[in-house]
Formats: sequence, C-alpha cells, structure tokens
Amino acid sequence: MATHHFNGKLAVITPTRDRFYSLSLTQKYLERQSVKPDLWIIASEGEKPDIRTELPMINIHDEVSKLAGTHSFCRNMIRAVTIAEENDINGIIMMEDDDWYQEDYLEFASRLLNKGPVTGISPVRYIHLKNGNVRLSNAMPFSQMGFTREAFQDVVAIANRGVALIDQELQKLYKNELSCLRVKELFALSIKGMYDAHGVTGYHQNAVQFGQKCGDIYATLKEFIGEKDALAYRQVITGEVCLG
Repeated sequence: MATHHFNGKLAVITPTRDRFYSLSLTQKYLERQSVKPDLWIIASEGEKPDIRTELPMINIHDEVSKLAGTHSFCRNMIRAVTIAEENDINGIIMMEDDDWYQEDYLEFASRLLNKGPVTGISPVRYIHLKNGNVRLSNAMPFSQMGFTREAFQDVVAIANRGVALIDQELQKLYKNELSCLRVKELFALSIKGMYDAHGVTGYHQNAVQFGQKCGDIYATLKEFIGEKDALAYRQVITGEVCLG
C-alpha cells in the first residue's frame, strides 16, 4: 500500500445519510487511489452502511436525536472530526459520497495539505444527472478540501452552529492562511441528483440550476470521467436506480 504525502496521520472523511448507492462508488474511488489514508471515517445517519474494505475504517452511526447541529451534514462532521481527534489524526481530506474522484486525487491533496491549516482544489465542476445541467465554478468546495488538526475545532464550532456550508465559513475564518490551488486537471466531479433512501433530496433536485444544458447527459459524463466510470451512473440517469 503506497503511503500518502502528508506529514502526519491522515484520515478521509465521508459524511453520508442512507446513500448506499453513492457510498459504494466512494468506496471504489477511495480503494483505487494511488496512495491510501491511515483511516477512513464514514459518518452516517439513518441505516448503518454495510461496508467491507481492507482499508482501516471507522463506520460511525448515530441517531439524529443524539447529535448536535440542525443539519445532517453538520451532525456527521461533528462526530467524524471528534473520532479523528480521538485516533490521533493530524489531517483530514474530504471525499464526499456524491462526488467522482480521479485515481491521484488523494496523492495530490495530501501533498497540498502540508502547505497550511486549510487547503483545497479549485475550480469545481458540477453535473446534474436529472436536469442535465453542467456548471464550472471557481469556488473551492468542501468535497475538494482538507484541513489539519489546527482547524479541527473550528470545523466542529461551525458545524455546531448548524451551518451546512462549512466550506465557506472555514475559508472566511482562514482567509489569510488558506492554500487554494487552481488546476486545469479534473481531480473530482461533483455529481448532483443522486438518490438516498428517500429519493432525490430537495437540494439535489434544484442544484446547478444556473448551469448550461449539456444535451446528452451520459455522453457528457463519459467525456469527463470515461466510459467505465460513467456506466455506474447510467441507471441513475435513466431512473432505473431509486432506493426510495
């Protein structure tokens, strides 16, 4: 197993909620990374995901009523960062459960994490599987961010306020110490319109509403991530996969 390039113990955090189809893809993308983390932390609400992997993993599952915060993403992050601290983790890289990741994403991100307390990759490309929109944003999304132990408690504090957009608040807080690398390569693709156990969530129904229509969604997806990976989303595009 190839080691990562971060100067300390590294964890990948994946927050989720009954998104088993998406999470199985995240597992595939993580397991094929050119370097591996010291720990994979899955933080979930709802049903506990049945994940079997050779990677060191902690699969957190809590009832909503036992967790702080007003948003499931926040609650999951609070628990995940706390577990990371308890396991002497020094750095965290995000891999969200509805994003596609290139094989060298973690290698690239772990090098970048040595540059400061909060780091990330920009721009971000969005594709919505249901409304056919594609958008390129110069933002640095949480799904392409990392942060060191110095910022752990700030992430928890933001999440405790129930702020779902942790990325934006964290970037404001660390604006003078932020390391954002703008790249031409596609290290990750934010895929909206994925199902959880209750269907497509409201946010994912409306996301990327100001994007450009791409015509053939599947053909566009193949251009971005290749035919082999695009096949994993074909049933979502056609509506054949729905866990609700």
